[in-house]
Amino acid sequence: MVRFAFLLLLSLALISCANKDEKPKNILYLTTSANDVYAFNIANKKLLWHADAFDKVENDELNFFTLDDKYLTKTYLDGVIIQYDKTNGNKVWELKDTVAADVDLYNYDFNEVAFRLFYQYPLVVKGNIIFGNSHGEIKSINLKTKKVNWVYHNPNTIYCSPVVINNLVYVNLNGSMIALDIRNGKKVSAVNYDDNEPVTNEVLVDGGNIFTLSQYNLLSVMSPQYNLLWEYKADTTSQSITHNMLITDDAVYFGGSTLFAVNKKDGKLLWKTEMYKENGRLLSIAQCDDGVIVSKSNELLKIDDDGKIIARKKLAVEAYGLLYKCNDRYYYVCQNGVMYSIDKDLHQDEVFYKGVNIDPEHRVDNTYMYAD
Repeated sequence: MVRFAFLLLLSLALISCANKDEKPKNILYLTTSANDVYAFNIANKKLLWHADAFDKVENDELNFFTLDDKYLTKTYLDGVIIQYDKTNGNKVWELKDTVAADVDLYNYDFNEVAFRLFYQYPLVVKGNIIFGNSHGEIKSINLKTKKVNWVYHNPNTIYCSPVVINNLVYVNLNGSMIALDIRNGKKVSAVNYDDNEPVTNEVLVDGGNIFTLSQYNLLSVMSPQYNLLWEYKADTTSQSITHNMLITDDAVYFGGSTLFAVNKKDGKLLWKTEMYKENGRLLSIAQCDDGVIVSKSNELLKIDDDGKIIARKKLAVEAYGLLYKCNDRYYYVCQNGVMYSIDKDLHQDEVFYKGVNIDPEHRVDNTYMYAD
């Protein structure tokens, strides 16, 4: 039921949504692997709107959304992209991605590959949406006209969303990373990964640098010109993914059965702490004032700056997906379809909402949240 091999996840998804000098967030948006979309008033815990899932047989894995001033734009596994009015959930427009008209010119063989959008946000940049599909196409489409600006074809399935640095679109192709000119989709540069360290995870960007995590736990940081700044090789048994990564001002946290904290400036290990041996699963990491809070399938842990577990909260129902910090509380969803929030000391938890659509038959159990 759970497959994390190609999760992105989710960068922005893991960085705290509220710092001390930020204004409180008002609306919390949520989607799950069932692909319903929810908007909640944070102060009074009221559901503002709910966009039902559709084509549930096909859309059984999580896809993300992007927020701008007026709209929430969401992708779906079957190729549908919908823009919602984020104040009321009304559908503004819908389009269905299909194979590009010039695909035969490239002679790439995707006959055995279902047409899908895997883990796309999509990117919304200067009135255009940018995303990739399973048939190796990276596309830019104008939001107003719905016309395709450009398509870049490659022979690899796209398993994660592109990222943008300045005017370049960076795309992870598992064995390599390429950069495209955002204006025309022309290839500008590329770098190959080590053959022994394939990168199937989402590429993250922080401070203008590129963070990659290989399938075998090699954490690397590069400049936009692909200059290696540092790398750290973690224990390959920890089953890390970038969905379980948090980048702060001082450190990078990632892991699976073991949680690693690495100095952000030089890549040196700060500490590592065992999360579980058996019957556990690290789901997500969120920042707190004096360390991090980690969600596992069966409990929440607070870990201080020295890697010591200083608080625990056992969960009566198995957790599901992201732990999201907002307004000094931490939000998470459990397998019973209930969303909870809890304080930073893990002392006071409360029901935030009952009735989140959870389907245990989904191949990937996950959630994505963002507050506005």
